[in-house]
Amino acid sequence: MIRVAIVGAGPVGRLLARALSERGDRVALLSPRPVEAPAFWMCADAVSGRGLRSGLSGAEVVVYAAAGQRGRDIEDVGIRGAEQVCRAARRAGIERALLLGPVGASSRATSRHLQAHAFAIEACTRRLPGLRTLGLPPLFGRDDHLLSPWLARAERGRSLRVRHGKLALRPLWAGDARALLLAAVDGQIPERAGVQGPEELTVSALADKLSARYGVPRSPLLRARRPSPEERACLREQLTAPDGWGDLGLPERATFDQWLARQPAPDPH
Repeated sequence: MIRVAIVGAGPVGRLLARALSERGDRVALLSPRPVEAPAFWMCADAVSGRGLRSGLSGAEVVVYAAAGQRGRDIEDVGIRGAEQVCRAARRAGIERALLLGPVGASSRATSRHLQAHAFAIEACTRRLPGLRTLGLPPLFGRDDHLLSPWLARAERGRSLRVRHGKLALRPLWAGDARALLLAAVDGQIPERAGVQGPEELTVSALADKLSARYGVPRSPLLRARRPSPEERACLREQLTAPDGWGDLGLPERATFDQWLARQPAPDPH
């Protein structure tokens, strides 16, 4: 059993908290607002540093899984928050740390998300020489940002609302990401690692497959918010990032069709 502090309660932070808890580790989940997860929630803010000292107390491993979504939050959370957590970890004597972010991080990237993660890696490595970093693509599965709303509608027999249908992804199933994240926490990956999903799919292709599986129509929203230039740049540049999955010694990744075949059969009623 190890004691792990996870900073950030988004889909990846919650996924890791569940995985660690299920194998018997003690998990503290640090975020500004309460969250439902099998972990001990502690109020903390990475950008200001508030609550980090008490939140990291007693931890053997710290994982930074927070990410800003837009505007100044991209740099504030992506860079300054990560630096604050690394400072707090060093003061607490924590030697094992994991920094999570988008695959394809580069200081030369067009995407602010990818730039911010690259700068965070550089800054945090100076403070914690033993830091490991892991770049992830968009994840799919239950409790994600994209498919979960569709699944909720499909299981009620309602049509799927499709936004940004032409955007292309190389998504990774959350179950495969779970195995990778546990290996990363245990220090069983290289210091710098980044992975992709097994196939390139557009958002429309994902919706079509889910629509066929559950026998529900898809109805694009005519007034859907257009993806920002930042969102387009990040996804486009992520597609060209190197894929290190084959070097990690993990089982083969599930394709979207393989994952979909495992889902409960649609209710005929």
